[in-house]
Amino acid sequence: MIVENVDQRDVQKMGGIYVKFPSSYVICSILDRYNCNSIIDVTFGEGRFYKTCRDNIDILIGSDPKRWNWVVKPDLFYPFNVFYLYML
Repeated sequence: MIVENVDQRDVQKMGGIYVKFPSSYVICSILDRYNCNSIIDVTFGEGRFYKTCRDNIDILIGSDPKRWNWVVKPDLFYPFNVFYLYML
């Protein structure tokens, strides 16, 4: 198991977009490390996790029971919870 410790304050010190979207830095670092460019996120919400790396993702599929006001727009969106999406 890989464990990483990230202090949000250190990310925010980088300035710019990282001040507002520090969690995106963490998620995008993981995606980059494992060369993930196709994502299905079953708890998509506003899509904030992908703000700093959207250009590096070929296909982004989101699913959530509610359609939020998106920060990042997915390529495809399914207004379902994960169990319903699994049954499709």
